[in-house]
Amino acid sequence: MVPTFSFRRSPKKSKTITKDQFFEAIELVGGETGKGVDWVKKNLVVNGVPQSSGTKAEANKFYDDKSTWTATANAGGPTNVDQDNSLSALADRDNKADVRGVMQSGGGGGGAANLRFKSEELDALQTHNNGAEGFEAFMAAIIAQSGPASSSAPAAAPAGGDKESDAAAAKMQAIQRKRATKVQMSTEVNDDTLDAVFFAFCAYGKRGAAVTVMEGKQFVKMMKECKIFNKKFNSNGADILFSKVAKKSKTITKAQWHEAIELVGAESGKGVDWVKKNLVVNGVPQSSGTKAEANKFYDDKSKWTATANAGGPTNVDAKTDLASQANRDNKADVRGVVS
Repeated sequence: MVPTFSFRRSPKKSKTITKDQFFEAIELVGGETGKGVDWVKKNLVVNGVPQSSGTKAEANKFYDDKSTWTATANAGGPTNVDQDNSLSALADRDNKADVRGVMQSGGGGGGAANLRFKSEELDALQTHNNGAEGFEAFMAAIIAQSGPASSSAPAAAPAGGDKESDAAAAKMQAIQRKRATKVQMSTEVNDDTLDAVFFAFCAYGKRGAAVTVMEGKQFVKMMKECKIFNKKFNSNGADILFSKVAKKSKTITKAQWHEAIELVGAESGKGVDWVKKNLVVNGVPQSSGTKAEANKFYDDKSKWTATANAGGPTNVDAKTDLASQANRDNKADVRGVVS
C-alpha cells in the first residue's frame, strides 16, 4: 500500500506542489510512516502506476442473446431521421421508408393511394400539429384525396378499396368537425363557460360528491393545459399567485378563482380577456398515459412458464394444517382447488 501525506506542514496555501516540493514531501512521508525515506521511494517505484477500477457487468441473456431482442432493437436501434414532425414530413408519401423511417429512392409516385392514413398515423398527426397554422386546410386536402368527399358523413367505400384507409379518412373528418365545433364554441366567453372550466378542473382526479373548490395543483394544471404560461408567467408564478389569493387556505373558491384570473392577465402581460378566451377554448382537463409496446414474453403464451401456465397464483391452498396436506380423498386441479 502506498502511504499518503498531507499538506499540514506546508506553510503555503497552494493546492498543488512542484517536483521539488514532492521530493521534500517524500522525506516527510518517510518520517511520518516510520519506515524511512528509502522504503517509501522503493514502494513508489514498484507500485507507481495509477490504477483505474471499474465494475464488469454480468452476462445478461436479454442483451447478449440477440434472438430475445424486440421492437426497436430488431430494427437496428433508434434513429434520429424521423425528428422532423412538420406537416410536410408527416404528409410525405411519395417514397417508401424502411423500418427505421429512412426514405428509400425509387418509391411509388404521388396520388391518392399514397395519401391514405391509418388510425395510428392520424393520432400522431393530431398530436404533433394540433393548433398549427394551416392545419385546417391541410386536413381538407387530405380528406379530398384520401377518402369520401362528403363532410357530413362518410360515403360508402369504393369496390375493392382499402377499408382501413377509408375508415381513417372518416376519422379525419370527425376530427375536423370536432375542431370546427370547438372553434365555434370558443367565441362564447361568458360567466357560464368560465364556471364550467372552473368546475371541470376542480373535479379532475376527484371521486364522490361534487367539488366546488380548487387546489393549487389543479390551478397550475389549468394554466398549463390552457396555454396561459409564457416567458413572464410560469408554474412558479402560478403557485405564488395561488397562495396570494388563497391566503392561508389550501383551496380557493369560485369567487377567488375569478379574482386570480384578473391577476393572471396582469402577470402574463396578455390581459384578462386573452386569459379567459384561452381558458374557454382549451378548458378540458387532459389525462396522459404511456401505451406499452408488444412484449413477446407476455403476449406469446407459449413462452409462459411455472405458475403462469397453471392459471396464475391462488390463495385457496393457504390452509397448511396436517388435515389439508394429508387430504387425498378428492382430486385437485392444477391450482389446488379440490373438486
